[in-house]
Amino acid sequence: MILNVLPVLILILFTGCGRLELPEGVISDIGEIIICDFGRFDFYYHNNYYGYIEFYKYSSDVRIKAPYGIYVSAVDLDEAPEDSGNNYIKNEITFDFGKYYFFKPDSDVYGKMIKMEESGGDTINLKFEFYIQTNRGNRDL
Repeated sequence: MILNVLPVLILILFTGCGRLELPEGVISDIGEIIICDFGRFDFYYHNNYYGYIEFYKYSSDVRIKAPYGIYVSAVDLDEAPEDSGNNYIKNEITFDFGKYYFFKPDSDVYGKMIKMEESGGDTINLKFEFYIQTNRGNRDL
């Protein structure tokens, strides 16, 4: 019985339980916004500005837009995809649960968002987790 459990324990010890520390320069927080029709969330840290993301409320969904585009992934990545010119969507896109949204709130800033909660009717209360890389040009998240 102990021999059957041993490989599982060794695997847990070597793989860990996920990343314990954020990469250098990354800030993480929970954002909350109330959207009537349109909302804007600005990213500040220690009086430094890192850009913004826009939220749009429609009858069937909430959409987001970043000034320099958004890349949607079904899996979490430790590094934002490189912006090759056409892989970051510059238009509004639906903000869904269970997806990872890599975005560029400024020309040389990368971020990541995950939708956590949504409630409301005429106005939408939205909560999301975000990560912003404060070292400009660095894609580690």
